[in-house]
Amino acid sequence: MLTDILTLDDDDARLLRDEQEATGESFEAVVNALLREVRQRRLGDRKHEPTRRYEVKPLFVGRVRHPVVSVTEALELVA
Repeated sequence: MLTDILTLDDDDARLLRDEQEATGESFEAVVNALLREVRQRRLGDRKHEPTRRYEVKPLFVGRVRHPVVSVTEALELVA
């Protein structure tokens, strides 16, 4: 939990405690609700779009004349 490492300013802690008393929810529930509200306001209706899968298409460059074991070896053959 972050409560062990989270330090609040006095005014922020007071605001959260007041909200806790007003709603009857736990301190954690009040903090989580506030964070969700802030996140929603910042992101608006934007949602994470699923990322498209990147696909590498093979390129046929002809017959291999020399078997290449490593990239370094291939670069030495080209140079």
